[in-house]
Amino acid sequence: MEKLTFNDIPEALAMILEKLDTLERAISTMALDSGKEYLSTTEAAEFIDKTPNALRLMVFNGQIASHKRENGKKLYFRKQDLIEWMASGKRMSEKEREEYAKMIVEQN
Repeated sequence: MEKLTFNDIPEALAMILEKLDTLERAISTMALDSGKEYLSTTEAAEFIDKTPNALRLMVFNGQIASHKRENGKKLYFRKQDLIEWMASGKRMSEKEREEYAKMIVEQN
């Protein structure tokens, strides 16, 4: 692995973000293809790399959607909801920020 200089960081970061985006799309596709639409708390926690208790706390705080059967105690999670929650944490790349800033400047 070659050493990076300070000037190489923006390009390296852009490459990392691009690869991360590719991985997110691949994970999303794999998750949707597995056939199981609803996950248990344990499965959902594993899917988003959290503990079951952390996931329950997220539900309690309204950070993530869950489902219960009528009069049931168990929580269930739709894979698509989990994928959308993960995608909501995406940060803009440098190029996306520049394009967004340009669009804002052009509107004013």
